[in-house]
This record gives sequence, C-alpha cells and structure tokens, in this order.
Amino acid sequence: MAREVPVAQRMHSIAASLADAHDSVERLLYALQLDARLTGDIDVTQQALSDLFGNAADIMITTLFSRDGVQVLTIFNQSMVHRDLLIRAVFDRIADTALGPQPDLDELTRHIVPTGITESVDRFGELATHVIEGSAILCLPGCTRALAIQLAQAPQRSISQAPSEPVVMGPRDGFIEDASTNLTLVRRRIRSPRLWVDVFRLGDITRTTVYLLHLHGVTDDELVDEARRRISSIRIDGVLESNYVAELIRDAPGSPFPTIQRTERPDKVAAGLLEGQFAVIVDGSPFALVAPITFGHLFKASEDYYESWFPSSILRGIRVMAVVLGVLVPSLYVAVVTYHQELIPTSLLIVLAASRENVPLPTIVELLLILVLFEIIREAGVRTPSGIGSAVTIGGTLVVGQAAVRAGIVSSPIIIVTSAVVIQFLAAPDYELVQVSRFMLYPILIASSAMGLFGLLFASLALVLHLTSLRSFGVPYLAPLAPARARDWKDLVLRAPWWAMNTRPQMEGGIDPVRQPPNQVPLPPAKQP
Repeated sequence: MAREVPVAQRMHSIAASLADAHDSVERLLYALQLDARLTGDIDVTQQALSDLFGNAADIMITTLFSRDGVQVLTIFNQSMVHRDLLIRAVFDRIADTALGPQPDLDELTRHIVPTGITESVDRFGELATHVIEGSAILCLPGCTRALAIQLAQAPQRSISQAPSEPVVMGPRDGFIEDASTNLTLVRRRIRSPRLWVDVFRLGDITRTTVYLLHLHGVTDDELVDEARRRISSIRIDGVLESNYVAELIRDAPGSPFPTIQRTERPDKVAAGLLEGQFAVIVDGSPFALVAPITFGHLFKASEDYYESWFPSSILRGIRVMAVVLGVLVPSLYVAVVTYHQELIPTSLLIVLAASRENVPLPTIVELLLILVLFEIIREAGVRTPSGIGSAVTIGGTLVVGQAAVRAGIVSSPIIIVTSAVVIQFLAAPDYELVQVSRFMLYPILIASSAMGLFGLLFASLALVLHLTSLRSFGVPYLAPLAPARARDWKDLVLRAPWWAMNTRPQMEGGIDPVRQPPNQVPLPPAKQP
C-alpha cells in the first residue's frame, strides 16, 4: 500500500519548487536584459539602466546638452571615474560642440577621442561592464550604439616589497591588487613581443579580469591550450582571489600538496616564463599563479639566483634538510623512545628517563599536546594585530613551554623537539610548503607511535608514493628525479653557475629549449707577448 504524504510536507515541496522556478525565471530575465540591444530611445535606455543597477547611489545617470541643444545621456561610476578629466574633457567638450539635427556617434567620437581610449558598445551587458570598470558612457538619441570612454581611476596601494617573500639581495617590488599594474611589472622584465597575454572574464557576478601569460615559442603550445581550456571552463558566481582559479584548474585537487605555485614577486613570474611555464594574474589579488611546477620548485627562492652559485647551493640544501627533518624528527623521537631504546646511548637514555620520571602522559600524547598548543599560539599570533602579534607568539610559546615543564605535564626534551620543528619549517621559502609540512608530520607521527621505526618507514614510503603519483599539467611532480633527467639536476638541490645552465628544464621547455649558447665560462684575458 502506498504511503500517503502529509499535506504540510506536500505544500512545503510545492513552495520550494515554486521558489526555484521563480529564481530561474529571475536569472533568465536578467540574462535577457544584459543581452538586449540599445534601442536609441534615450528615455527607455535611462529607465533600463536604472532598473539594471537598482538605482545604485554610486552610478550616476544624467543628461547633458550640446551647444545646439542635442540631448546626451551620460552614465558613469562616480567612485571609479576620474572626475576632473570627465568634467574637463567630456562634459565641457559636449557643451561646446554642435552635433547637428541628426547627431552621429562617429562625430561625437571625433570630439572625445583626445580624452582617451574609446569603444563602441551596443548591448546593455557590455555597457554595464564598462561602467563598473570606470568608463563613462555617452548615448545619443536615435543611435543604437553607445560610446564608452576609459576614464578609470580606481584606488590602489603603491608598489612595495612582497611581504610573504622578502629578499636581502634582489628586486624589492611586488605585485599589488591591480592586474594591469602586475602585468606591467612583468612586461618591464620581459620586453619582448613573444610575451603573449590572453584575457578572460571569470565569475557570473564579479566578472573578474584574469590574464594568462606565456612566452610564445618557449612554452609548449599544448600546455598553453590546456591552460586556456581549464580557465575558460570555470563556471562560478565570483572570483575574488587567485586561489579561486588555482583550485578550479589544478591537478590532484584532493592532494594537500600544491601543484600550482603562488607568488607575489614579478621577477619570479618572469623567471618561470623564461623556463617554459605559464602564469595567471587575477585582478584583485597580489598573488600570481605559476605552473607547471615540480616539488623542487617549492624549495627555490628568488635570492638563489641573485647570489653566487656556491652559497646559494648550500642554503638551498639547508632548506631541503630543514623541511625533511622537521617532518621526520618528531616521529623518529617517538619511535626510538617508545620502541627502540637500545638505539639510544646509555648516558642519553638516563637523561631522558630522568626527564620523564614525573610525567604522567605517554610520549606521543605529550608531543601532540605541545604541537597543537604551538599551532594555536602561532595562529593566534597571525590573527592578532601586527603590533603585538610577534609578542604574543614569542611570549605565549615561552610561557606555555616553561609552565608545562615545571608542572610536570611534559618533559623538557619534548619542548626541544617541538621548538626545533617550528624553527625548521620557517626555513622553507614557499608558504604553502610550510603549511603542508606542518600537517604532514601528524600521520607519520601517529604511524610511528603505533609501529615504531616500521611505522615511520611505511608512512614515509606512502608519502613518497603519493608525491610520485602527482602531476602538474602533465609534468611529474618529482621530476627530474622521477623520471630521472640528469641534465636538469643542475638546478635541483644544488645550483650550477649560470654559464653551465645552457638549457631550460626538459620537463617544461617547449619549442626553444636552449637558454644560451655554450662555452661562456669567464676566462682571464690572455697575456700579452
């Protein structure tokens, strides 16, 4: 027998269906309104724009008159347009111009052209986009096209050093939130017509400008086509930051490891383009995207190429060692202290036993407790106002650590191990690598507490296998180690001198893999006879 649905439940279902249908109709009507063409009727256009913008306070829709009394409808965003230029170069010119009994948009354009770049639009959607971007729109009676004049003056901060990637030696300029400015910073470094730029509009509501950059003849064409396909297939209501795009186009979206690198440095973007990578610049974000990348890219700092090759190689090796030890040292300590005490020298074992004499918690519990407390203190320091954030982090760490040891909750070696881990992770140059490394140690730590060194070995092997399975736009994540490309080891852990790196990385280089001709080793001048 069929079960009867309660009346209230049926009414609720019908109401929900009607609400969904109403929303669909509203979206359809809005889309049709954006796609509608201008009719040439000034009154109809003015009313349609008022409805489209909802009588927004910052959108000005006003009527001007030429010298011979012709009506000119003007629409502009008063918070983004250059007001002085609008008055002097547009309003005053219209008032001094005689448009005749049959006003023509081309005639109006000839008088307005000196004020800047103009464009003809014939749809309400295009007109609305230009207004939001800071253009002034002029509509003439009887004309089915409107004139968009670029007069944008959007507020923006000045160019300064990238706070997330500081350097001692090297350029000090960093990206800001304006995409056009960021594109200019890259073009200042690559002054070549081979730098090609594609533009996209992402976000059904935000209509965010996104630039795709690549070096024609250097970046693989198939790679660029794949990047275009992934970006153009994005369907979302809004894009407010570059990570929106990164998460929607990246490989292995379920992996915690980044397969697209984010950077605030224009010189880093330029270096990636010269190696055969592509870059994505998103309006509203100071972080550009660079891909494809390998795991080795996360350990490279811009400063590596602005110093001599010898100290750069040593420092890069220290970074790799610091991150590896930061992930493995806590697990190694727990495994040895809990299961393999025979590996500890007798004198050190006595010290460890004495330090844990009055501690009631197992080693894994006290280590997890201190690690979580340190993470909370670090997060509190980040969210605290900058003036006191460092004081909160340092003071909280010292107070909590010392109080925990004196109270007998944890042992002093645990504080030493935890402090070493926190400091080691700070040596990584990539912020996303730091974040991933901080949380990758926990599954390895739990495996080590359950099975000792065998758990550490199995968890580490699983991590390596996961890294081996990752791809970044088709490029193996552990290249040039797996698969092995000995030619690309010149810029892996150690950096060879510039005169020795004659080719681009094989995994990224496209049509033109040659970076420079060989035999450029600097030699002293020959002795004169």
